[in-house]
Amino acid sequence: MTVTLTPRIEAMVRQKLAAGAYGTADEVIEEAMRLLEQRDQLERLRASLDEADAELDRGEGIEWTPALMEQLAREGDALLLQGVTPDPD
Repeated sequence: MTVTLTPRIEAMVRQKLAAGAYGTADEVIEEAMRLLEQRDQLERLRASLDEADAELDRGEGIEWTPALMEQLAREGDALLLQGVTPDPD
Protein backbone atom coordinates (compact mmCIF):
# COMPACT_ATOMS: atom_id res chain seq x y z
CA MET A 1 0.00 0.00 0.00
CA THR A 2 1.29 3.42 -0.89
CA VAL A 3 0.14 6.39 1.15
CA THR A 4 0.62 10.05 0.28
CA LEU A 5 1.11 12.25 3.31
CA THR A 6 0.15 15.88 3.45
CA PRO A 7 3.11 18.25 3.85
CA ARG A 8 2.07 18.90 7.45
CA ILE A 9 1.97 15.20 8.36
CA GLU A 10 5.20 14.52 6.50
CA ALA A 11 6.88 17.29 8.50
CA MET A 12 5.60 15.75 11.72
CA VAL A 13 7.00 12.35 10.74
CA ARG A 14 10.36 13.90 9.83
CA GLN A 15 10.41 15.75 13.17
CA LYS A 16 9.89 12.48 15.06
CA LEU A 17 12.67 10.84 13.06
CA ALA A 18 15.04 13.78 13.59
CA ALA A 19 14.39 13.68 17.33
CA GLY A 20 15.40 10.03 17.34
CA ALA A 21 12.07 8.94 18.77
CA TYR A 22 11.62 6.42 15.93
CA GLY A 23 13.97 4.64 13.57
CA THR A 24 11.81 4.68 10.45
CA ALA A 25 8.79 6.46 9.04
CA ASP A 26 6.98 3.10 9.14
CA GLU A 27 7.47 3.00 12.91
CA VAL A 28 5.97 6.48 13.25
CA ILE A 29 2.92 5.53 11.19
CA GLU A 30 2.53 2.22 13.03
CA GLU A 31 2.52 4.04 16.38
CA ALA A 32 0.02 6.57 15.06
CA MET A 33 -2.29 3.75 13.95
CA ARG A 34 -1.90 2.00 17.30
CA LEU A 35 -2.89 5.20 19.09
CA LEU A 36 -5.84 5.68 16.72
CA GLU A 37 -7.08 2.18 17.52
CA GLN A 38 -6.63 2.89 21.23
CA ARG A 39 -8.68 6.07 20.87
CA ASP A 40 -11.41 4.17 19.01
CA GLN A 41 -11.52 1.55 21.78
CA LEU A 42 -11.81 4.31 24.38
CA GLU A 43 -14.71 5.86 22.46
CA ARG A 44 -16.48 2.48 22.35
CA LEU A 45 -15.92 2.05 26.09
CA ARG A 46 -17.32 5.50 26.82
CA ALA A 47 -20.38 4.74 24.69
CA SER A 48 -20.90 1.50 26.63
CA LEU A 49 -20.62 3.36 29.92
CA ASP A 50 -23.13 5.96 28.73
CA GLU A 51 -25.51 3.16 27.78
CA ALA A 52 -25.03 1.51 31.17
CA ASP A 53 -25.70 4.81 32.96
CA ALA A 54 -28.91 5.23 30.98
CA GLU A 55 -29.99 1.69 31.91
CA LEU A 56 -29.35 2.41 35.58
CA ASP A 57 -31.31 5.66 35.31
CA ARG A 58 -34.24 3.61 33.95
CA GLY A 59 -33.96 1.18 36.88
CA GLU A 60 -32.72 -1.66 34.67
CA GLY A 61 -29.58 -2.40 36.66
CA ILE A 62 -28.90 -5.19 39.11
CA GLU A 63 -26.96 -4.90 42.34
CA TRP A 64 -23.41 -6.26 42.21
CA THR A 65 -22.97 -8.62 45.15
CA PRO A 66 -20.54 -11.41 46.03
CA ALA A 67 -23.35 -13.89 45.36
CA LEU A 68 -23.86 -12.48 41.86
CA MET A 69 -20.12 -12.68 41.21
CA GLU A 70 -20.10 -16.35 42.26
CA GLN A 71 -23.13 -17.07 40.06
CA LEU A 72 -21.46 -15.48 37.04
CA ALA A 73 -18.27 -17.45 37.69
CA ARG A 74 -20.26 -20.71 37.85
CA GLU A 75 -22.07 -19.86 34.61
CA GLY A 76 -18.76 -19.03 32.94
CA ASP A 77 -17.23 -22.30 34.12
CA ALA A 78 -20.24 -24.23 32.79
CA LEU A 79 -19.89 -22.55 29.40
CA LEU A 80 -16.19 -23.42 29.27
CA LEU A 81 -16.98 -27.07 30.04
CA GLN A 82 -19.40 -27.01 27.09
CA GLY A 83 -16.65 -25.63 24.87
CA VAL A 84 -18.22 -22.19 24.63
CA THR A 85 -16.04 -19.15 25.17
CA PRO A 86 -17.94 -16.75 27.48
CA ASP A 87 -18.44 -13.17 26.33
CA PRO A 88 -15.95 -11.08 28.35
CA ASP A 89 -18.44 -8.23 28.55
